[in-house]
Amino acid sequence: MFCQAASNWQPEKIPVKLLRMRKKYWGNKTLWSIVIAFLAAMLLWNTTFIYPLKILVVFFHEISHGLVALLGGATDITITLSPNQGGEAWAKGGSHFLMANAGYLGSLFWGSALVLCAAYTKRDRVVTSILGLVLAYITLRYVRNGFGFGFGLAAALSLLAAGRWLSHVVNDFLLKFIGTTSMGYAILDVWSDVMTRSVKSDATILAEMTGVPPMVWGGLWIVVSLVGIYATLVAAAKAERA
Repeated sequence: MFCQAASNWQPEKIPVKLLRMRKKYWGNKTLWSIVIAFLAAMLLWNTTFIYPLKILVVFFHEISHGLVALLGGATDITITLSPNQGGEAWAKGGSHFLMANAGYLGSLFWGSALVLCAAYTKRDRVVTSILGLVLAYITLRYVRNGFGFGFGLAAALSLLAAGRWLSHVVNDFLLKFIGTTSMGYAILDVWSDVMTRSVKSDATILAEMTGVPPMVWGGLWIVVSLVGIYATLVAAAKAERA
């Protein structure tokens, strides 16, 4: 079997395959629009323009905690957001282990879902409007502090307005912009709060529960996020040929 496999090795075909891969992805408009959205978010990361988006992805993070708590049978779920880009989710019952893992992985999921929806549908305005309705319901049902309640409703109304009055092209970029930021947040915030400094985080909560150091949890989330981002980009790139 080894000799047979070796006899099929044709190194002269490698440059041809690489050239085909380059052509396949280099001219992919969907992929490039996602890359541009991500670069725009990173370039504007420390500006006031991106501040509402940072709070929004924190909201996604806390919603993910709450959703896993709800699926685990928890009750009295509450979500709070703070102006310093922080937030908390509380619940009675449910699996605290799964809840603690849900935050950053949930940010990845939300981001991936928005990017893929934008890539695979022409109904971007509908998707934006649905996202606004979801945020409005969650805010009214679960958010329990003034800043979080005000931000949640403002974000929901802004998305509903975008879906109603802005063009398909603008909504497509908006979904990719929010999605790539949420996926990037899953890496950047872990690196900031877990890997480079020691602050109270989901990783420290898991460390207290399991005895596994926070950096191990942070490293695991980063690896999963990188794999998830790669899979999302590959799937989105295929949308143009679908």
